[in-house]
Amino acid sequence: MRTSGRLAVSGFATLLIIGGGCYLGMPKLQAALKRHEGAHQNTAALATVTKQTIAQKSFTLQEPIALQLPRLDINLAIKPGTYNAQAQTWSLDRTNAFVMQPVTDRSGAVIPATPVIYGHDIPAVFMHLDGIAADEILHITQSNGITYTFRYVGDVVVKPHDITPLQNKYQNSVLLMTCTGSNFQERRIMRFELVGKQDVAVEVVHEPLT
Repeated sequence: MRTSGRLAVSGFATLLIIGGGCYLGMPKLQAALKRHEGAHQNTAALATVTKQTIAQKSFTLQEPIALQLPRLDINLAIKPGTYNAQAQTWSLDRTNAFVMQPVTDRSGAVIPATPVIYGHDIPAVFMHLDGIAADEILHITQSNGITYTFRYVGDVVVKPHDITPLQNKYQNSVLLMTCTGSNFQERRIMRFELVGKQDVAVEVVHEPLT
C-alpha cells in the first residue's frame, strides 16, 4: 500500500510538473505559431497596404498618438515618454506605449537618433510582439491625422545600458523597444521601415483589462 501511495504521489507530482511546463511554455508556443502564420500572411498584407498608401520617400515623426499592428492585435495610444534624470528611468505604465523624447548626451549627440516607441512586455502592451514576423505591418497615427505605415525588417537584443542602437540613424525608420529574456533582463529593439502614408487616422480601441 505504501508503494502504491508513493507511486500515486509521484505520478501526481509529475502531472503538476508537466502541467506547469505547459502553462509556462504556452505563450512561447503561441508566439511561435503566430510567427509561422505571419511568414505566409504578411507578404499579402504588405502588397495590399502598399496599394492603399501614398508613396512617401521620407518622413518626420511628429506627435504620434496611436499605433497598431493589426495581425498581432496590438492597438495602443502613444504618450510622450520623458526621462527622470534623478531616478534614471523613463515614463512607463501598464496600458500605453510611449515615444522617447530626444535628450542630448555628453558629446552633444541627440538620442535617440531614430524615433523610438517603447512599452512594457505585458499582454496589454507589447507582449504580442513575440509573434512578429518579416514584413509585419505597423501603423502610426500623428495628431495631425496622418497615418504612416511601416514594415518590420529586423531587430537586435541588447543589455539595458547599451545605447548603441539608439545612437544609430536609420533612414525612414522607427524603432519599437520592449524587455525580453527569462527575467526581462535585456532589451529587444525592432526596426520598421517606411512603406507610405494615409490621410485617415487609425482608430485606437482600448480593450478592457482582465
